[in-house]
Amino acid sequence: MAMEKRIFISLKWIFAISVGALLSVLTLASGRIIIEKEREVLEAETQRRLLAQCRNLASLSSSPLLDEFPEFVLHPLLKDILEENAELAHAVVVDREGRIRGDADLRRIDQPFEDRPGLSLLAVDLPKESRETFRHDEEILKVSVPVLYRDGALLGTVHLGMRKDHVRRAIADAQKNTFQVVLGALAIGLVFTIFLTSRIVRPINQLTRGTEEIGRGNLDYRIEVKSRTEVGRLARTFNEMTARLKEAQKAMIERERLNRDLEIAHEIEEKLLPRPNLEVPGYDVAGFHRSARVVGGDYYDLIPIDEEHVGITVADVAGKGIPGLVVMAMTSALLRSHAPRYRSPAEMLTVLNAMLLPNMRRGMFITMFYGILHLPTGRFVFAGAGHNPLVHFRADTGLQSLVGTKGIPLGLYSEGRFAERIANQSIVLQPGDGFLQYTDGVSEATNPALEEFGIDGLLSVARRECGHGSREIVEAILEEVRRFSEGAPAADDLTILAVKRAGGARARARAAREGASSR
Repeated sequence: MAMEKRIFISLKWIFAISVGALLSVLTLASGRIIIEKEREVLEAETQRRLLAQCRNLASLSSSPLLDEFPEFVLHPLLKDILEENAELAHAVVVDREGRIRGDADLRRIDQPFEDRPGLSLLAVDLPKESRETFRHDEEILKVSVPVLYRDGALLGTVHLGMRKDHVRRAIADAQKNTFQVVLGALAIGLVFTIFLTSRIVRPINQLTRGTEEIGRGNLDYRIEVKSRTEVGRLARTFNEMTARLKEAQKAMIERERLNRDLEIAHEIEEKLLPRPNLEVPGYDVAGFHRSARVVGGDYYDLIPIDEEHVGITVADVAGKGIPGLVVMAMTSALLRSHAPRYRSPAEMLTVLNAMLLPNMRRGMFITMFYGILHLPTGRFVFAGAGHNPLVHFRADTGLQSLVGTKGIPLGLYSEGRFAERIANQSIVLQPGDGFLQYTDGVSEATNPALEEFGIDGLLSVARRECGHGSREIVEAILEEVRRFSEGAPAADDLTILAVKRAGGARARARAAREGASSR
């Protein structure tokens, strides 16, 4: 029987036009968002820099304003500032009686200060001190900062003005560059789309021609596709060879699905963990995670609580693979969403246990360490739900100690029984002090003789490396575990988190001297 003749529409052009249209819309919309964001960032950065310049000038002006003739110091200083910063319109230092004591123009010295008419208050999203103000009009952005004596007495005010046309030019240049990049990316994307679709369709056409010759016979299953594209032709041809390829195809699809599931699970696991270069102001933080399988059940995280507090957690789900990952993802989401509401780690873990308990499969539980670090003082309040003890090392004595916790694992017992066992504990990190937290994959790592690395091995490395940075400490522990294991496969997921307060003996001595002098 002669094959029915049909009119075919090229899939290449359907795909290219569709993807090209979508790419155009997404690229242009993204470009507009980026341009608006750049404008906001440039304006905020200009305000921040202007405020910093004004504060610095106020600090430099405090001593001259105590002299009888402050203009001898302030005049050359302000003149240099205006010459070095062409965007500045004026820089004036006024004493507390409102008379100009510092100006680039000597003729204005000792004259009453008159503010520029028409200036209105500007609300900015910046942390400001008392009496620091922003004012502006169509041409000038001005900031005023008080000059204070060390006891807080007002000596005067610094007024610093910037021309807005400088900011407008910077924004226009940035927007122009962004627009050019967006157009270039769009052009490249369209060309690549056409090229890619041509490459995709060509093998399909070749495969169709081949299967038309070898796919004759009686088949139990038929593909019902009425499409007039290359896919339609390919579907009709494969109807003649479905019986011989059915089982092999099912096995291949299942393998591909499983591999893809594992890839997605691994991507999810990577996204749950914080980025490798952890940044906490005033602290050196380093973490490492390695799953025993493609995905695992270990977890660590840093959770911003507010400007002065950071939550720190390390957890180990009883179970590896995708089930452990699912529990870890659920735990991470719950902890991140609720942590800012609680200042007590024990209370947070109690609440977390109550939320997890109804959803935990029989035989699964979580050991978790969670603490809240107060950044200015170094006070670290923590609690543990059946997790490993904390390794605390001190810079002044070089001693290391294990700080055990009292709680029981999450997901095993009711809220009342859990709350009875858990309690907060605390340490204070002085400059140079730090701590380690880890999972069983470290302490229970084994060598070919089935000997465990143990807590003693961990303490030995911590004692030797505690004078180095957190990253060096973590890498030293990993190297020691690798050497101890002698190539034996890891039986459990491995996670290490090291936190160390910046500074050391010198910083502590300096802080003590400063405290003594202030008293």
